[in-house]
Amino acid sequence: MSANNIKIYDIFRKDLHLGDEKARELVSEMDEVYRKELIKDLATKTEVQALAKKLDQTDAKLDGFNIRLDGFHTRLDGFDARLDGFKDAINGFQVGFATFRAETAIQMKTDVEKFYSKMDRLGVLQYIAITGTILGALASLGVFKLLFK
Repeated sequence: MSANNIKIYDIFRKDLHLGDEKARELVSEMDEVYRKELIKDLATKTEVQALAKKLDQTDAKLDGFNIRLDGFHTRLDGFDARLDGFKDAINGFQVGFATFRAETAIQMKTDVEKFYSKMDRLGVLQYIAITGTILGALASLGVFKLLFK
């Protein structure tokens, strides 16, 4: 008898005042009912085999998924490599564009300076041309003859 059975036996003997044989019968009957209930919940050999077959099928499916997953990983690695190539190309474009922008800014500054320099010279030349034209017109009209007589 287990320790729990001894406790139940003592309760039957002392608290319920049953005889020794009757208390043993009750404890034995309770043990038998408990064992039957436990056995009812256990799986049969057929059920265990069916579960094993389902587990094997599930393992096969998982193996198939793992193979597909490996293929996806391979494709993902290819995409990563292509993405790295695109990143390198974009970085190269950014560097090239920054260089182009700097060179263009310098060239524009130089062109503007040249333009203003030519404008200044052109302004002086225009002033001389206008002044010469006015003096020529005055000379042809004879204004200088009148003034310097």
